[in-house]
Amino acid sequence: MITEVQIKNCSSHLVHLRRILSCIGVGLGMSPREIEETGSAVSEVCAGSGDPGTDAGDGKLSVRLCTHDSYMTVEITDPRSDCSPACSGGGYPAAMLERVGHLADKVELIRGVEGIVVVITKYAAKQEPSLSKPMRYLASVGTTSLQS
Repeated sequence: MITEVQIKNCSSHLVHLRRILSCIGVGLGMSPREIEETGSAVSEVCAGSGDPGTDAGDGKLSVRLCTHDSYMTVEITDPRSDCSPACSGGGYPAAMLERVGHLADKVELIRGVEGIVVVITKYAAKQEPSLSKPMRYLASVGTTSLQS
């Protein structure tokens, strides 16, 4: 499923984008933590984009949310961000990209015709290692006792 949204880059509009992202994340089977991390990553990218209301796009961002079997990608196109081929950060602060990298499973910057596209990938149903072992152990104990 693909959902495309164009929003004004301001905090009052980002709330609506996070609601849409949350609904899609729930449908994909993401945990509340995964949804929150994805929303925070998207907010970081939007906050790190060019100054709202200037030049191209009138301060608008194009956002494309794509769901796959076990993950979601969020593509944020900022027409105000541009860089030369030698530019590695796409005009985004390195600290912001590092924070987004900790929240998401994968972050890509793609130079496009319409500006810089930031692609955030987040996988669904990732369990904490400390929680997955006891759950498996309890399930196997229950199975063993039923077979006895």
